[in-house]
Amino acid sequence: MAGRVKSKSEDEMTELDLIALWKSHCQYEFETCDVGATLATMVPQPYVNHVPTMTGGVGHDQLRRN
Repeated sequence: MAGRVKSKSEDEMTELDLIALWKSHCQYEFETCDVGATLATMVPQPYVNHVPTMTGGVGHDQLRRN
């Protein structure tokens, strides 16, 4: 499992930083299917609300479940 990505504050992130972070997130989520690495690219208290299927969760533990 990947370690938590050290994040910059919102004021410190450049557009290129955001693009690189998004590319990493998509690679981990869709190419390598690495849940830990994907979560490491997210905010400390992430949430997913997938309305069509009424699925999702709040926080790393709920998002990590299958």
